[in-house]
Amino acid sequence: MIKLFISTLLLVSLFTAPVLADNQQPSDSDKAKQPLPECVKTDCNCSDFKTQEEAQRVLDAFPRDPYKLDRDKDGIACEKPKR
Repeated sequence: MIKLFISTLLLVSLFTAPVLADNQQPSDSDKAKQPLPECVKTDCNCSDFKTQEEAQRVLDAFPRDPYKLDRDKDGIACEKPKR
């Protein structure tokens, strides 16, 4: 009986989960669920990231900034130099 209830609950959750439209951006909570890059196991540098958003996820996950991704301490990882 319990197995049937759990199976039913799982099926219902699969079919009622929100689906993103093609033009809809993932929410901050969806972004937070994305896995962090492998460099977090050793040492990350801005050159390790394909996008600023990926670097930002690491900074958000490690707010004390052990990798020094936010040199000017403004909360934005791997900014392009200001000119």
